[in-house]
Amino acid sequence: MMGAVRACAAVAALAGLAPGPVAAGGDYTLRLAGNEPAAFDVRCTLETGATAHDIAFTGRPPLTRHFHARGLFCEIRQTAAGGRLDIELRGRDGNVSRLSTGGKDSVITVSVR
Repeated sequence: MMGAVRACAAVAALAGLAPGPVAAGGDYTLRLAGNEPAAFDVRCTLETGATAHDIAFTGRPPLTRHFHARGLFCEIRQTAAGGRLDIELRGRDGNVSRLSTGGKDSVITVSVR
């Protein structure tokens, strides 16, 4: 059983969902806020040294995800009509990008290194 726990922790670290060794990496926080009707799909690529890892998740606001990577590229799509989706990406060194959208099928992409 202990091997399965270690394997899950290793997969989570590779996906940027848990602390793990990353060459010259940084911490990033993606926050999605807004109102209940603003459902979304998110697809991110995390650059972790010589490799890249793709992750995807769906939901409704509020949602916060933390990543540890050298670089991060995300596409955020609002999937439901109505509502407003507010996006904040906080990078290492305290840099912050804030974006918002409203309307079904609107897409915002963000990229940081």
